[in-house]
Amino acid sequence: MKNIFAKYSHILLIILTINILATVSIAFSAPAFAAGLEPFNADKSNPDSLRFIFNVKAGESVEDAARVTNNTNQPVNVEVLGRDGEITSDGQLTVTSNSLENQKSGKWIQLDQTKYTVAASSNIKVPFKVAVPANTPSGEYYAGLSVIELGDTNDTTSGNVTVKTRLAVKVFITVQGDLNAKTSVKSLNIIDPKDTDYNIERAKYGKIGKDDMFVNYEAENLGNLFLKLNTKYKVTLPGGAVKEFSNDQDLSPNNGSKKYYLETGIPFQVGKIKVEMTYDAKPTNSIKSGSNLKSENVTGTLVDEIDITQTDLDNFAQSRATQIQANTSVPSTSKPEPVEVKITQESPTNKLFLGTIIALLVGIIVIQLYTFVKKNKGANKNTEK
Repeated sequence: MKNIFAKYSHILLIILTINILATVSIAFSAPAFAAGLEPFNADKSNPDSLRFIFNVKAGESVEDAARVTNNTNQPVNVEVLGRDGEITSDGQLTVTSNSLENQKSGKWIQLDQTKYTVAASSNIKVPFKVAVPANTPSGEYYAGLSVIELGDTNDTTSGNVTVKTRLAVKVFITVQGDLNAKTSVKSLNIIDPKDTDYNIERAKYGKIGKDDMFVNYEAENLGNLFLKLNTKYKVTLPGGAVKEFSNDQDLSPNNGSKKYYLETGIPFQVGKIKVEMTYDAKPTNSIKSGSNLKSENVTGTLVDEIDITQTDLDNFAQSRATQIQANTSVPSTSKPEPVEVKITQESPTNKLFLGTIIALLVGIIVIQLYTFVKKNKGANKNTEK
């Protein structure tokens, strides 16, 4: 039996090797959920139609539908849920995890059915209703509609590595009544390399190792509408050269005063540097009838300037190098959750199967080596005789 096994072990070796390669190929080539989620009547040429915007009275409801598209060549199981809107520490709009229970306007989104099977290369219509509770204060509220892949409908127990993708569409709900667009913008500041907290500020936002200037400012949305703050910058460098750029920032109501950071992309230089920021804030979404809009003056200009010497730059470079070497960067307080989240999951069953195959493969290799050495010894003895 032993001789037979040794004789054909090279064949088994080839078969098992092919099996392992095929298994690994299947595990890692399973297509991700290349899906789309959008309002059912979305118009790519109209940015407003790529998110849900509702205008409703407290105590009333409105109906709409989303389109879930499967761009793969196999069917997928999906789950569609209403989610609470969430605002990251740096002001980005996202949605809460599917594992959390809704506490805010995500509860207003109601679906008769949440789980669907989407056929290969097709799309489905997912109807839902937004029901605003009675006595809800007027203003704009933010939620989201998300879809997540539940697994491959053809083989949900294969144990292969699968990629799950969560997509979400923003849902803005304006509850009719008195609406107010008001904001406060202040304290423009070029982060000076002479400041003792300079490296800490930069490390907080993952900018260690960069020489370019950062500026920050404080802003607060004092109204009850979501605002888009447009900022334009004019940077005057030593010698008179001028560089200009702009940036947009979402400002959410009832989110308090926040400090926002902007990387200029301009290296520090010796001499006087002046930054002039002009800003204006407008409602993120168009305001429809049924409400009384009060829009206060939300435009202005802020200026800051610093004077840098060569010694300042040398000291900054030295302190930054020391901090990088010591790896003393402060963890970021920002916890952005992107709208699209990819999660890789590997089944323990798959690991066990691969482990068993690898163990058999190693055993065969050992037997092959043993047989090879034994044959060589026999050949050497015959040669000596």
